[in-house]
Formats: sequence, C-alpha cells, structure tokens
Amino acid sequence: TVVAVVIGLAVNPRTGDKGLAATLLQYRTEYVRDAPKVGGIVTTLEYPANAEYSHFGLQTAPPPYSVTLYLYTDADTLRFYSEDTNQGPFLKNAVIMFSLIRNADSVMFMLDDGTKTHVMEFTRNMAESFMGGDLWAYSESQEQFGKFLETLDSIEISLPESDGEEGWKPQPKIEDQEAYRKALAEARQSVKVEEIGVDDMGNHRLTALVWMEAYFERYKALPEDNMADLAEATVDRLDLVRVSRAGQPKGFVFEVEFSVRPTYPISHNSFWMAENTYPSPSRGETWGQMYRQVELNLGEDGCYYCVEMGTGPIGLGKGYIEVPVLWNIEFHPKGQEETPEEAALTFARVVYPDYLLNLPVEAEHGITAYEMLDFLVKTSSENSVTAEITVAVRPVHEIYYIGLNTERGTGKHEGWLILKKNFTLEKTRQGYWRCIELGNVY
Repeated sequence: TVVAVVIGLAVNPRTGDKGLAATLLQYRTEYVRDAPKVGGIVTTLEYPANAEYSHFGLQTAPPPYSVTLYLYTDADTLRFYSEDTNQGPFLKNAVIMFSLIRNADSVMFMLDDGTKTHVMEFTRNMAESFMGGDLWAYSESQEQFGKFLETLDSIEISLPESDGEEGWKPQPKIEDQEAYRKALAEARQSVKVEEIGVDDMGNHRLTALVWMEAYFERYKALPEDNMADLAEATVDRLDLVRVSRAGQPKGFVFEVEFSVRPTYPISHNSFWMAENTYPSPSRGETWGQMYRQVELNLGEDGCYYCVEMGTGPIGLGKGYIEVPVLWNIEFHPKGQEETPEEAALTFARVVYPDYLLNLPVEAEHGITAYEMLDFLVKTSSENSVTAEITVAVRPVHEIYYIGLNTERGTGKHEGWLILKKNFTLEKTRQGYWRCIELGNVY
C-alpha cells in the first residue's frame, strides 16, 4: 500500500459561484497521483461550518485509488456528522471530486475533534448511482460543468440511515455447526494484518488512523459470503500509548476503540464478537464496538507494519516510552490551605506546561515553550474546580495543535500558536488534585 500525505494548513478562499466552475476545471486530472491538481480541488471546495480543512492524503497504489481529506472540528459537529442522514454536504463534495479526478475510486473525509475521529467514505459507484450517470463526463466543458454545479447546489442530499433494515442485506445464519466452524476458520485466515503497511505520515496518530482505514478496507474487500466481511467500520477513539526511544528502531503502540458492521450478523459472529465487544454507542444492533492495542514498526521500505494486535496491553518489555494521557495528570497541593482556585492556577502555570515540556519528542502534544496569557475560574467547590486558560505554545508537531480555536501569534509570540483550553480538577481521597477533563474552547 502506498499512501502519500500533503499538508495544507492554509485554506484557499472559495471563489464566487460564477467563477467556481472555471476555477475547479483548471485542476481536472486523470489521476489521483497528481497531488498538485488534487490539492487545488480540495482547497477550493467549501466545507460545512466548524469543519476546518487541514490536509489530504492519497492512496495511489495498489487500487482502489482514494483521496482522504482531514478536517478539524469540535465534538458537537463530529457527533452531528456521525449520523448518516446529515452527511449530504460531504457527499456533494465527493461528487465534485469524482467529476474532476477520473480514476478516483473513493473519497474519505476524516473528522477529528482532538479526541475522537469519524470517517465518512463515499465510493464512485455510490456517487454515480446518486447522480445517475458518468460523473467524469459532466466536467468535459465549462458550460456543462457550471450547470452540473448549479444542479448539485440546488438539491438537498439526505443519506438513508445505515441502521435501518431497508438496504441492509445480511448474510444468512449458518445453522450447521460444522459449516459454521469451517466458515469461522476461513474468516480467520482471510486477512493477514502483518501485511498491511502505510507510509509514515510524520505524526504517529495520523499514521495510526491511516493504518486503521487500511485495516478496514481489507475486510470490506472480502467476498460477501465471508464471515469477516465488513459493510461499514469507523474509528471512535484513538490514543498513542507507547513510543520508541530515540536511537531505537522506530515503532509505537496505540489503543483504539472502533465500531464495525459485519455482513454476517454480529450477534452470531464469533469472528467479530470477541469478549470485549459491546453495542456501539448511538448505532443499531447490527453494529459492535471493540477495543484493541496495535503495535506498528517502521519497515525497511519506509512503511509502518503491524507487529502485534490484541485486546490487552502489548509492546511491554520492548523499551518503549509510556505516553501518559492528559486526564491522568496528578499533583499534590503546595500546602494544606491551598484553595481549589490556587490549585487550578498551579495546574495552569506549572503542572500542565511541565507535563507538555517533558513529553518525548515523538508524542503529538509535545512543546518546546509555553506561556499562560489568561486565566479564569469558571466554577469552584470544595473538591472540584473548572477553569479556562489562554496559552501560547511552540509545538513540536504543529499539525496536532492546529484547530478551530487556534490563532497564530504575533509580535513577541511570532511563530507560536495561541489556544484556549478549559479543564476540571478533582481532589482525590488521598489529597491529590487530578485533572479529569481537558478540552478546547471554541
């Protein structure tokens, strides 16, 4: 698998509707691999409110050929577009892309709120079925393409709910036990996860997300009568937990919660219904959610490959550095008389920056400098406090910090990023303060 990634943090303003057809047509291309042309298209498209374009990735070999667009958003917007019935604006953009990129087989939009990720995938067959014809033909002339865009802009697209019975064609249940065991054994041999490789995205979390999408695609490509075949799948949460030390072979471990909808009903599917599989939140009974830890190592060809995947901790004893999660930060009050407000100020001025400054360079949250610009206590009680801060940081990996609430610094903060955070501290029985919530302010 060859995956390319292109960073594009500055979004080009959309041209007025009158000139949109002409602007987009200059980027018309036969091939997904034409990164400059694809980049011109994705930065000209208009995205829904609170969904900020970040960059795009290309899968150029082997087929199917795909374009993945990465967008930053907030939790409410991500939740909204997780519902199939709300995804019309993204399908419209996919339709435009299929009309301009001839060999694109699929377009994916990856929404990331900094904690959770939701992926929407649209195939050419889906888009052409919706529009009723060959999409590439619509862009043969500026006049024809302009009318096509006007038509597309005038219609409301509402995708059917994926959890409904209509359109859902599950495999028949296998009643014979011997036939069931044979089908299960075949499913277990269908995909060799150690053969799934993706390029280094320059950011472990992005690499992990791309690997998960490649993982899903392998199962979606299975024959429809295979017990492991997937109709749909999505990442619900992904976090980095271990990274290799400097000077050691490159590798990392991430933990992921993901939801799958196999074509063989999950309630009777021993392949997907593992011990830690649960109902998928906000989805129907044909879905299941599960937890895995995955270890990826960098191969000689420059791609990351799966070394191990399991339901419990993996990669232990291999010299990895543990990456602590933000909400596990604990600290002891300076003195017994320290108030919740003083504890919050200590966290904002000392504890939180110390945590970020001491992260390994491989961690996405790492920074080289920090300055608190503003501090405000929102609520306070004897054993709890919530505060809001404005901070300036110099991140090691800027892409991870770029979001809807991020501004670029000026003056003495030239080259810094300015962002707002809110956090909640809770006092434990042992007298420590613990950060139980940390998020962005939009």
